[in-house]
Amino acid sequence: MRYLVPCTCGRKIPVSTSQAGDALSCECGQTFPAPNLRELRRLETAPDVAPPPRRRLAWGQVQGALFATGGVLLLLGVIVLGVVGMQRSYLVTDKPPIIPELLDQYLAEIDNNTPVQNFELWQKEVLEEGLSREHVPHFVYHRRIDERMKLVMIGAGVVSALGLGLIASTFFLRPKKR
Repeated sequence: MRYLVPCTCGRKIPVSTSQAGDALSCECGQTFPAPNLRELRRLETAPDVAPPPRRRLAWGQVQGALFATGGVLLLLGVIVLGVVGMQRSYLVTDKPPIIPELLDQYLAEIDNNTPVQNFELWQKEVLEEGLSREHVPHFVYHRRIDERMKLVMIGAGVVSALGLGLIASTFFLRPKKR
């Protein structure tokens, strides 16, 4: 609670109970001691002046929707980037080295066969199984998957950037004053 202490110039100085006995100074320049607590309580009380309420800036529905959408897009993009990135690490895209011993063994087997045996082997592998059957080595298949995964990661990065942009845009839109 605050009390009004009169000055000789006619002005009234608001004083709190914690200032009892302290030196007071008026706008006129005069300095005098504040009354003690007992005397303060006999003086006129100062009206309680509440500080003006602070204006709070609140987001409107547009800002909230943009922020939520941006957060979902950012989270979705980051999750897809992480999952696809981890899956990409398991792909073997390097061509396996040709082991000279295996190649020598295979060529020696062909050399040791008679022409009829080699023809029968060719008939079995080519004519029976056919040339139309596509046998794609694993490293080639993994390269194709890797290219698709790169495109998915680029798309996820774009989605993440879009989400981040939406989140940032909410801070640049003018909020409504209450």
